[in-house]
Amino acid sequence: MITSNSKILYLEYLRTLCAIAVVMNHVAVVAIHFFKDNAQQTDLFIYNCFPQWSHFAVPVFLMISGYLLLNPEKSIDYKKAIGKYAKRMAFVLLLIGSIYAYMELFFASRSFSLLDIGKAVYLTLIGKTWDHMWYLYTLIGIYLVLPVLKPMYQGLPTRTIDCFLIILFLFFSILPIIKRATGFSIGIPLPVNSIFLFYFLLGGRLRTVNSMAWMGKTPVVMILMLLPLFFTYCNYMLNFHILEVMSGYTSPIIALLALSVFTLFKNNESLCKKYVDSIKNGDKIVTHIADNSFGIYIFHMLWINILYKVVGINPLEYSTLVLIPINLLVLIASDLTTMIYKKVPIIGKYI
Repeated sequence: MITSNSKILYLEYLRTLCAIAVVMNHVAVVAIHFFKDNAQQTDLFIYNCFPQWSHFAVPVFLMISGYLLLNPEKSIDYKKAIGKYAKRMAFVLLLIGSIYAYMELFFASRSFSLLDIGKAVYLTLIGKTWDHMWYLYTLIGIYLVLPVLKPMYQGLPTRTIDCFLIILFLFFSILPIIKRATGFSIGIPLPVNSIFLFYFLLGGRLRTVNSMAWMGKTPVVMILMLLPLFFTYCNYMLNFHILEVMSGYTSPIIALLALSVFTLFKNNESLCKKYVDSIKNGDKIVTHIADNSFGIYIFHMLWINILYKVVGINPLEYSTLVLIPINLLVLIASDLTTMIYKKVPIIGKYI
């Protein structure tokens, strides 16, 4: 494990990759959402390939959080969980989330109203701001149980942790697939409400597991990356609607892909460093994007909405290659926005 200024390099590489993947996901999926009336079947296939492939990004972000926060050398009580971690997410949600909610109110009425400010805050509190902010709500929920979860996790034998991970994977990935495909469901409820706890705990488990190196082999990663593209082709080109069953964060394919990508970077950290160092200022670029990855996640949808709703750019009117400059523009604009916010007193430390 290579460290630089107390940072684990392969986690920095993963943050950079995931930040870029999230931008690619939403640039494509929002274009289809806004301009679907103009979309041909081929457009639907090509543009949906990006979100299906890049769905691994958010699970990997959660795995990174689990890897770091479930470190047995890191003490986390409720004072730190709420006063540091949850407070940061809540502040960003109430500030940026309310701005996004207010923008939607403005787009709907095309008029400014002070009353809408209170309404925007209320909408944010009940979870009705822009969709991508769900990730912050999820992190707050994890932070609220972390002081209880962490000592329980650390006190359990690895075999028990592995069994619990398998149970979570079964209930929140395999069984939902079976239900969507066949209509069959079992009547046993699990008192956990999403797969995201699985990803968080899996990240913590990957601190010590050494027996899954095969998951990070290049052929395994390539196969798992090609499967979502194959399912997308079946869905949009063959009218075989397998994506209804195999897409999303609960998909076992996406779960395995996230695991394989994490393992690939963990097991090939030196090779990744060699590649990054071969690029002019590559280490500085990676460190910069990794440091700003949270802000890029928060602000990228702002610039996508500006490009599509305000400027009126419709990428479906051009070659698919237009997605390259759009992705670069959104990534750079989001990064610059993050840099500006970081310089704002009080607010900057939360971004």
